[in-house]
Amino acid sequence: MIKTVKAGNTFTTDFAKATISEFIDFLTVSFSSTDYIGHKYGVSAIETEDTYLRLDKDLAIFFKFLDQQVGKNNYTLFLTADHASIHNPNYLQF
Repeated sequence: MIKTVKAGNTFTTDFAKATISEFIDFLTVSFSSTDYIGHKYGVSAIETEDTYLRLDKDLAIFFKFLDQQVGKNNYTLFLTADHASIHNPNYLQF
């Protein structure tokens, strides 16, 4: 039997969905797993790629949830980032 393991951003998505089930006017959500994994493993690591693929799925689930719970065109959503990442300078040397 294959066991499904929830990633950090999935926990964040679940928390945000539970919060929206209550009456709220404003919600900010920080999907921070990408930052943590990127710093720990680097920008080219399979772990980083996996984290972004999972985040993409989590965001799709979250947007669908918003459409169903709040209604399409009834909310404003914006995405930001705290910084980008680059390879370690030693990695970039030939």
